Amino acid sequence: MAKTERKARVRTSIVGGVVTFADAETGKVWASVSAVGMSETLRMECATHGIKQVVNDFDNTADDREGAVRKACEMLNQGQWPSRRGQVDEQAMYAALAAKAGMTVEQLKSKLGL
Repeated sequence: MAKTERKARVRTSIVGGVVTFADAETGKVWASVSAVGMSETLRMECATHGIKQVVNDFDNTADDREGAVRKACEMLNQGQWPSRRGQVDEQAMYAALAAKAGMTVEQLKSKLGL
């Protein structure tokens, strides 16, 4: 199952060291995991896997994957959470919003008063 399909089906939340997994449509909680009760070894394994995932997910559309990986690692090593803060293409944004709303870009802009 592709990541986008999985994300469409499973909603996750993290509150107070507890990760909860629920059905994205119904909200029914399937299971949860508490990091508080884990052994130090297991907690470290989970953290290490999380680092791998965070670095791989950082700007995963970048043409320069090496640069993106280096930047994500640099940010983590400096104590920062890697986040992509690039410019959003305005026309692509309007097109995506209009498609989601089932209208044309012109209709969307009119509705927004633009």
